Amino acid sequence: QVLGIFIGLAGIGVMVSRMDVHVISGLQFNSGDFVTLFAVLGFSIYAINIRKIPEDLGAAVSLLVIIFSGCLSLLPFYIAETFLYRSVPLNMTSVMAILTLALTISLFGMLFWNEGNRILGPSRAGMFINLIPVFTAIMAITFLGERLYYYHLGGAVLISSGIYLVLRK
Repeated sequence: QVLGIFIGLAGIGVMVSRMDVHVISGLQFNSGDFVTLFAVLGFSIYAINIRKIPEDLGAAVSLLVIIFSGCLSLLPFYIAETFLYRSVPLNMTSVMAILTLALTISLFGMLFWNEGNRILGPSRAGMFINLIPVFTAIMAITFLGERLYYYHLGGAVLISSGIYLVLRK
C-alpha cells in the first residue's frame, strides 16, 4: 500500500512536470496557489472527519447540513468581495454557471464522495483524489482540443497502478 501511494504520487509528478525538469525548476507561485493549498487542507480535514457523521442521519441530510455550513462560512468572504472588489454579475451566463457548478460539484460530486468514503473508508477513498489530473487531461483533450502526450499516458498508468496497489486485498 505504501508503494502504491508513492507510485500514485509519482504519476501525479509525471503529469504535472510533463516529464521535464525545467517545468519544476521554473515554477512560480502566486497568492491563488496558496489559497488553493489552504482549500486542499480544508478538504483533507473534511475527508478525515466525514466518518464521524452519524450513519442514521442519511447521506442527503448530512450533505444538506454540510452545504449549509459551507455557505454560511463563505458568506463573509462573499460580502467582502462584493464591497471591496465587485459583485458577481447577475446574468444568464453566471446563473447557469452557478447552477451547473452547484449541481455537478456541490451536490452530485460531494454526494458520491461521501458515499465512497462511507463504503471504502477515508484512507482508501483518498487515493481517488489522485485521478484529478487524469480527468483534467481527459476533459482538456475532449472539450478544449488539447493534444494527448506521452506524459498523460505514463502519469495515468502510474496513478492507476498506485490506486490498484492501495486498494487490492
